Amino acid sequence: MTIKEFKDSMIDDFTCTVDGYHVGIFPGLNGPGYWATDSDDNDCVCYKTMDDLLNNFMVNGSPWREVVLAVTNY
Repeated sequence: MTIKEFKDSMIDDFTCTVDGYHVGIFPGLNGPGYWATDSDDNDCVCYKTMDDLLNNFMVNGSPWREVVLAVTNY
């Protein structure tokens, strides 16, 4: 999935599985921004902007900007 495809999909909740991690990204949950979690056990974290999410949401030690390129099951 490209960054553009991901950004275009953010009109609604986004979920997928990457390397065994269940990823959930929820735009606008509890106000502006993007809430994201990388497993069922972790709390959601709010990222204020799309760039903040892409650069600082980590999945298995890598930023979402890199991980999203491997997503095929969305």
